[in-house]
Amino acid sequence: MNPTDINQVTKGLMAGSLLMAFLGLLLSFAMIGIWLYSLVHCIKHRHDKDRMLWVLITLLGGPIGAILYLTMGRPKAEALPPLVYSGSTAVPPIIYSHTGVQDEKERVREIERALWGSTKKQ
Repeated sequence: MNPTDINQVTKGLMAGSLLMAFLGLLLSFAMIGIWLYSLVHCIKHRHDKDRMLWVLITLLGGPIGAILYLTMGRPKAEALPPLVYSGSTAVPPIIYSHTGVQDEKERVREIERALWGSTKKQ
């Protein structure tokens, strides 16, 4: 083996080790970011009796506790109804409950009475 081969091998090993150090540092910052995000989210958004339990799991579990909180402990967002497109604008659909339908029918009757007077039969 001549000296130029050894220099090339050494350069390759140094480049590989620098790349691994950079990726390790990047992964460390990502894990710390996920841990901090889940800890702050848990403190701000949990409003029930499990809050202290999840804070302790997140604090003591490190990145694994943070991942557990994000996958199992985070409160589920309420599903929003899909938007209905009317022309070029999107409007949320009207969701009726039983009382809402009755209130709407009464409102329509009041409008009809105001427009047509009390002469129209119901």
